[in-house]
Amino acid sequence: MSRSHRSALLIAVVANLLGGTSYWLTKQALGGLTESGVIVVRSAVALAVLLPLAGWASVRKLLSTGGADRYRLFAMAGLGYALPLTLASYGL
Repeated sequence: MSRSHRSALLIAVVANLLGGTSYWLTKQALGGLTESGVIVVRSAVALAVLLPLAGWASVRKLLSTGGADRYRLFAMAGLGYALPLTLASYGL
């Protein structure tokens, strides 16, 4: 196995370990928060981390999107982000 393959495998393992902990952490958080509270906290943390990385110019451009693209963005946000978080928090 080449060095690049080993590096890629290590990155994949670490990413899955970190990603897998989110379910355990959600279960722990549900001990003191409601399902909706967990979703709000996770979303606020994601916003605080990702918004500066995106840059204000990109965010303004995204928010000024209109027409059919705006509906597509709302659909992606709801189905691709909010729905999975909600289902995971409620244990479905």
